Amino acid sequence: MKKVLPPLLLVLMFAVLLPEAQAAGEAAYRLSERTYRQLSSVHKLMEQQRYDEALAGLDRMRPRVEHKAHEHALLLQTYGYLFASTEQYQRAVDALSRSLALKALPQPASERSLYTLAQLQMALDDTTAALASLEQWFQLVEDPAPDAYAFAGTAYAQARRYPEAVKQLNKAIALAGKPQETWYRQLLAVYYQSEQYRAAVQLLEQMIHRFPQHKDYWLQLSAVHRELGDDLQAMAVMELAHVQGLLTEESELVNLAKYYLYMGLPHKAGQLLDAALEQGSVTADADNWQLLVDAWLQAREIDRALAASERALQSAQHADLHLKRARLLADKEQWSDVITAVERAFAAAKLTSPGNAHLLQGIAHYHLGQLARAQSSFERARAFSDSADQARQWISATRTSVAEHYASAYSSD
Repeated sequence: MKKVLPPLLLVLMFAVLLPEAQAAGEAAYRLSERTYRQLSSVHKLMEQQRYDEALAGLDRMRPRVEHKAHEHALLLQTYGYLFASTEQYQRAVDALSRSLALKALPQPASERSLYTLAQLQMALDDTTAALASLEQWFQLVEDPAPDAYAFAGTAYAQARRYPEAVKQLNKAIALAGKPQETWYRQLLAVYYQSEQYRAAVQLLEQMIHRFPQHKDYWLQLSAVHRELGDDLQAMAVMELAHVQGLLTEESELVNLAKYYLYMGLPHKAGQLLDAALEQGSVTADADNWQLLVDAWLQAREIDRALAASERALQSAQHADLHLKRARLLADKEQWSDVITAVERAFAAAKLTSPGNAHLLQGIAHYHLGQLARAQSSFERARAFSDSADQARQWISATRTSVAEHYASAYSSD
């Protein structure tokens, strides 16, 4: 896609041209009165965007001035600016290159044309030519502006010459009183592309200091820390962003909760999810409720896990949540409630682990002394691969208990 040069830049291209040329001290650079008037007329037409008339004016001048080096150079320069204004960038490049090749412009005009040429070459994705023009320009200019270093850094980055890109962009940022945010972004992109993640961390910290409300920089800093294997720092960055109220998306809050769990901080995960579900910033769906239950379970907060599962099941019946509730009740040895929870799990749709549900139901019956029912549940659990081994063990234990029961009854008789 063709890149478009900023309109203000195109105005500045020719706004200083004629005064510069007319004021030049050396006689070789002075224009004839006729040429000055004609070029002034062309520039006014260009300012009014009457480009066809401006082009016709230049074409009329051309035979008269093409044998006068300075006037011909100015004519070609004006052609270049006109073509640039009408987005005919290749024609603009050709005209400016020919103008500079005559070596007949005053140095300020040559510098400006050379810089504009580099911009046009970049617009045409001719990075090699643009860098050659820029490097020539830097040799001529004594005190380049920060913008020029930033432009050079972008060109070097596009050419994948990353060390030079870093040097130029850092210089732009250092010289500018208020560096443009785009310069930081370009430098960050260079660090990513060249896999300089430690440098990216330092730069992102600077960007956060300068632009603290830009959430994306916090997220990127956390991601880079993860890439470097520094999970604790990655989590700390996300936590600080959350404290400042920057994490507003559901995915961001859930990811932070998962990070807490991954880092062994289930209490923080539970508190975050509890508040987010209460406020509605996280959807009260089965997945998020299960995550909250898991958080409290890992934190050994069985009562809070049970409360969370109950709240979840008030909003939606979900088989796996019923089964998870049954497991929690089993931890509290509330065996009758376990059986009820398992039955509700079977009644709900899409139970992902029916074998484990049968197994848990059998265990509850066993502890209630309902051995025949326990045996029946264990037999059903044995039919599923994920619960078969445990089911066989419980079947053996149940048979032993039954045998002991009858033995005890027989001896008492």
